[in-house]
Amino acid sequence: MIMKSPKPIFSSLILFFFIIFINDFNNALPQKKRSSSMIINKLKPCKSLVFYFHDIIYNGNNAKNATSAIVGAPAWANKTKLAGNDHFGDVVVFDDPITLDNNLHSAPVGRAQGFYMYDKKDVFTSWLGFSFVFNSSEHKGSLNFMGADPILNKFKDISIVGGTGDFFMSRGIATLTTDAFEGEVYFRLRVHVKLYECWLRCLASARVLIMQIFRSLESSKPIFLSLILFFIIIFINDFNNALPQSSSMMKNNKLIKPCKSLVFYFHDIIYNGENAKNATSAIVGAPAWGNKTLLAGKNHFGDLVVFDDPITLDNNLHSAPVGRAQGFYLYDKKDVFTAWLGFSFVFNSTEHKGSLNFAGADPLMNKTRDVSVVGGTGDFFMSRGIATLMTDAFEGEVYFRLRVHIKLYECWL
Repeated sequence: MIMKSPKPIFSSLILFFFIIFINDFNNALPQKKRSSSMIINKLKPCKSLVFYFHDIIYNGNNAKNATSAIVGAPAWANKTKLAGNDHFGDVVVFDDPITLDNNLHSAPVGRAQGFYMYDKKDVFTSWLGFSFVFNSSEHKGSLNFMGADPILNKFKDISIVGGTGDFFMSRGIATLTTDAFEGEVYFRLRVHVKLYECWLRCLASARVLIMQIFRSLESSKPIFLSLILFFIIIFINDFNNALPQSSSMMKNNKLIKPCKSLVFYFHDIIYNGENAKNATSAIVGAPAWGNKTLLAGKNHFGDLVVFDDPITLDNNLHSAPVGRAQGFYLYDKKDVFTAWLGFSFVFNSTEHKGSLNFAGADPLMNKTRDVSVVGGTGDFFMSRGIATLMTDAFEGEVYFRLRVHIKLYECWL
C-alpha cells in the first residue's frame, strides 16, 4: 500500500512548529564552536530594565542620612572608616533607595538590600549579595543578585539568581556601572537588568503560538490534527505544571503546581553572652554602635549573624533533626525590622540527601515572605523554586522558629 504524501499546508504547519522550536533552542544553547561573546550578543533578553541605587556610607558623622554601615573589618581597621589596602576585609550592610534616574532625591521605586565586602588587598574589588525589593505601582516582588564586582572596570556583570512576585523565577545578568563616586561617603550604581528567563512572558508567548496553530488547523483532516494536538498537549501539560499561568496566579499558590512541595522548620538560638552551650547562631559582625554579644538597636541594623540550626519536620525543637540550616542573615534596615538571607538546607536523613540553597530579602514583619531557591545538590540536583517563610515562634531576642514551605518548579531528578 502506497501512502499519499500530506498536502503542503500540513507539511508547512509541522515544519513551522519545529523550525520555531529549533530556532529558539539553538539561540538559547551555546555551540562548541561559538565564542561566548557571539552567544551573548545574539541572545535577546525577555525583559530589560535600568535602575540606579544610591549608597551613603556611615562615617561617624552622618548617622541620620547613612544608608549603609561597616559591620565587619580586619584587625588593623575599625567600623567607622573604610580600611586601607583597598578596604580589604570590610563588610558593609546596606539598605539603599532605588530610583529610575540618577537623582538621589527622585521618588524611590524600591530598595536595594544586602551586603558587599571588599575582597582583595592589591586591587579595588568586592563581592555582592543583595536584592532589589520593589513596591511601586509598576513592579511588585524582588530580584536577587550575586557575584564579584571588579570595581575599577567600567562595566561589570553579576548574576541574577532568582526572583519573586512579578519576577517569579527570573534569571539573567545585571550590568553594573559606577555612575558617581564621591570619596568614601557616597556612590551611585547604574544597574542594567537583562532577564533571559521570564516565566510569565514565556507562557504568554506559548499560548499565543498555540492559539495561532489551532486557528490554522480548524479545517484540517482529523488524522493530522490529532498528531499535532498530541505533541502540543504533551508540551503544554509539562509546561503548565511547571509555570504560573498569569501574574494574578502569583497571589494564589493553589493554582501554581510545583514539581515538589516540602515543609520544614528550623530553630535559631542566638548567643547572648549566657547561652554558649545551647546557642546555634552568633553575631559575627556589628556596626560601630553595636557589639557581638547583644543585637544592636535601630531594628538590629547592621548585625550579621552566622547560624547552624537544626531542621525538623514539625515545630518541636526537640524532634529528631533531618538536617541543618547553615548560612547567615543580616539585618539591613534602620527603620523597619527586616533581614537578608543566604543559607543552605543540608540534609542527611533516610528520606533526603543533598542540599538546597536559598537567597533573598526577608521582610520579617510580613506574615509570609518569599525567598528564592537558587540551586541544589544530591536529591535536589539543580533544583530551583520559591520558599515561603513564616515566623512560627519568636521569644525575645534569644529564639525564633521559621516554617519553610519549599515549592520547587525545576526538578531535574
